[in-house]
Amino acid sequence: MPVFAPLEGKPLKVARNIIEVFRGHIGRTQGEILRGVREIEDSADVDHRYVKGLKTLLMRRCSFEVDAAVEPFLARKMVFEEASLNPVLNRGDRKKVLVRVAGKLGLAVDDLEKALWADSEEMQVLRKFREIGAEELIRLYNTSLAQTLLFKAVSMTVRMKEGHKDLLRRVKRLGLMYMAERLDGYLHITIYGPASLLRMTEKYGTSMAKLLPAVIASPSWMIRADIVLRSSWPGAQSKASPRILEFCIDDSKRRLLAVKQPLHPTREFDSSVEEKFAKSFAALRTGWSVIREPEPLVTGGRVFIPDFLLEKNRAKVYLEIVGFWTQEYLERKLLKLRELEKVNLILAVDKNLACSGFKELKEFSVIYYQKEVPLKDVMRILNQLEEKEIDRELRSLAEEGLSIEGDIIDLEAVAYEKGVSYEAVRRALEGVEGYVEVGKELVSLTKLKELERKLLSLHKVAKYEDVAAVIKGEGIVNVAAILEHLGYEIKWASLDADNIRVIRKN
Repeated sequence: MPVFAPLEGKPLKVARNIIEVFRGHIGRTQGEILRGVREIEDSADVDHRYVKGLKTLLMRRCSFEVDAAVEPFLARKMVFEEASLNPVLNRGDRKKVLVRVAGKLGLAVDDLEKALWADSEEMQVLRKFREIGAEELIRLYNTSLAQTLLFKAVSMTVRMKEGHKDLLRRVKRLGLMYMAERLDGYLHITIYGPASLLRMTEKYGTSMAKLLPAVIASPSWMIRADIVLRSSWPGAQSKASPRILEFCIDDSKRRLLAVKQPLHPTREFDSSVEEKFAKSFAALRTGWSVIREPEPLVTGGRVFIPDFLLEKNRAKVYLEIVGFWTQEYLERKLLKLRELEKVNLILAVDKNLACSGFKELKEFSVIYYQKEVPLKDVMRILNQLEEKEIDRELRSLAEEGLSIEGDIIDLEAVAYEKGVSYEAVRRALEGVEGYVEVGKELVSLTKLKELERKLLSLHKVAKYEDVAAVIKGEGIVNVAAILEHLGYEIKWASLDADNIRVIRKN
């Protein structure tokens, strides 16, 4: 456990003093600020690393600028060129060089000398400082300590009651492998790093550290991480094996940490394969909507977030793109998939990573891809599933019985009322005696004949608004469909609606 600074006593006083140094040095150089911080470090009875940590955090809240009468690079270039013409052996020679260059630039010698190194960090001037309170600065310091430890993590388990959906989405976007399960009312998310310590880099730990603000924003949480400590501790032998230490922290420390608003991830994609699939599928305009990272599915005691949900009417099909795995991760993934019940799932598996384990999942549709998910295969499966769903709905309608009355039947309204798809209702009522399907409505033959007589009473070429008024007056919604059915044509003379005409074809 890192030694967190308390929000009181000497640490709080030191934080206030350092903030005051930055606040009081606007318009002064970075070197002057650092000297002020060193004075506090020398006089304060606290760990010098604490002071350096606060200083680093405050420096990130500063905007520094170069303050010079002339571009420093130009000043140095001209001075060195002038000095190369004659040897500079003493201060007098140096002064002469500066005077000659200052004359060429039209500057005072002091301004030229100041400009020579004005772009060095120490000479840059503080222009803006984003204010922060002393307690919040300490919380940022404590959070940074925890994140620094996580940089060297090879695995991490998070226990949460709330906020897990955002955390899981963030885990996937960072490209981390994970497993999740529900236990005792909590969601336990285990995040994995490299398969071997020999191949370990801080890439995984850095990604895990980025998750910390999202976790501590939740009201109830716990983190346990395995931290690798290499042979750099005091007394360690140069060839000693890395040690694994356990780091634990929970919401009892929440008051000491910088709690941000809950994470709201951007709608980025995990890979170019996912992005290309989403855009290409949407461009097909099949009537199926594509939803990125839907609500998690509970599989036994575990949680599974598919990459996509494909939805049409009341039919739902999940799509998971499998493009990276280790053997252990794959085995866990297959275990989760086997526990899924009554879920339509398409698994798109990279050909280069395909294995027999996926072929054993007979209850799911498995397709293989290379570089991009084949839309043809996806649509074939969706069409099959849609037909099965329609067949089920037709059986349900047949058992319940479907009767109609009236001259105009809105098929979509009937579908909504019955809780089935429009296509199921359309097929169930297809060819019903005494009605004709026009658009998404059934219109009785009696109503059609009555409407036809009314339209014949109009001019052979009539204004669209007059014709539409007659049709809508009869309760029919789809004007264009009924006109086409009755043998009329709509002509646009211009974009002006007043110039639209309806012409009887014969």
